[in-house]
Amino acid sequence: MATVNLSLGPSSDWLELWSLSEDVSFTAPPSGHPVELRSTEVAVRLTDPTGSIGMALYRLCLGPIRLENVLAGLSSTQRDEIQRLFRTVEGLLIRSLATPTGRALLSVVPLSPRAMFRPRLLAAEETVVLGHSVALRRTGVAHVLRSPSTLHQVVLHLPDTLRIIESLTEPTRVADITDAAEAPPSAAAVLAFLAASGMIATGKPTVRDQKE
Repeated sequence: MATVNLSLGPSSDWLELWSLSEDVSFTAPPSGHPVELRSTEVAVRLTDPTGSIGMALYRLCLGPIRLENVLAGLSSTQRDEIQRLFRTVEGLLIRSLATPTGRALLSVVPLSPRAMFRPRLLAAEETVVLGHSVALRRTGVAHVLRSPSTLHQVVLHLPDTLRIIESLTEPTRVADITDAAEAPPSAAAVLAFLAASGMIATGKPTVRDQKE
């Protein structure tokens, strides 16, 4: 069984936050009893011999939190339990990128319990372009990317992310986006999240790109 990617890789330029969808509720009985997690579409019952799963769910329900804070103080066995938990409820987890000060840049929100999110940092020479069916709409103070062909939506919280979206109207090398003077330090992670959510298509450089 594939593991959930808990981190994109070592970097001091971006911060990843985790939370559970707002429609999720759970019960956390005393240690040794099953934990129940429910949403409008799914119900999950998990054994919790040490109580670590209940505590992790409680923290994730409070709002976006660093994964390190969820795992703090847990043994390797308990961390394995959390990993199994995330595999079970992956389609209920909201993954967010934030600035070093903790302000959210964007959030990838699952629209189905079947949604899987496996981000990876893209190679500098890869090309990226916004998916042809992706629509950008303003919702309140944020902008939202949606596509009928994906199981996620992406909420853009800060103007930095909008500038990256504007650069994706035509196929562009990853390096040209991340190395741009106005690019935020987290641009590489933003592209990884957009690709994993299905909002952008990736590919190899064209012959013209390689000659240039």
